[in-house]
Amino acid sequence: MRRLSISVYVLVALAELIHWAIVPLIPDFAARFSLSDVESGALIAATGLATLVVSLPAGLLADRLGARRLTLLAGWTMAAAAFGQALAPTYAVLLGSRVVFGLGFGIVWTAGLAWLSAATAGDRPPPALGTTVTTAGVGIVVAPGFAGLVAHRLGLAALS
Repeated sequence: MRRLSISVYVLVALAELIHWAIVPLIPDFAARFSLSDVESGALIAATGLATLVVSLPAGLLADRLGARRLTLLAGWTMAAAAFGQALAPTYAVLLGSRVVFGLGFGIVWTAGLAWLSAATAGDRPPPALGTTVTTAGVGIVVAPGFAGLVAHRLGLAALS
C-alpha cells in the first residue's frame, strides 16, 4: 500500500513539475520559434485544456479498463510527451507534445486517484488523497524556480 501511495505521489508531483516548468521558459521558446503572445499563451494553456477534456472520459475508461492499467499508461504517455517537448524542432511539435502531456496528466488525476482511493478504501477519509494534493502543490511551487535554474545552468533543451 505504501509503495503504491508513494508511486502515485511521485507521479503527480512530477506531472505538476513538468506542467508548470514551462512558465519561465516561455520567453526562450518565443524567441526560438518567433512566437506571438497568443502562441506563447497556448503553450501554457494546452496542457490544462487537454486535462479538462480527458478527465471525464478517463474516469469512465478507468471503470472499464481498470484504474491501475490506465494510470500506468498515462505515466508512460507523459514521459513520452516530456521527451517530445525536450526534442521539439518546431512550435507545432512542442504544442502537440504539451497537448499529449495534458491527456496523460488528466488521466493521472482521475484514474490515478481512483486507483489510490480504491486501494485505501478502508480509511475514512482516505489520507492518501489529501497527501496527493499536497504533493501536487509542491510540484507547482517548485517548478518555475527549478526550471529557471536548470535552463540557466544547462540550457533550454535540458527541460523543454
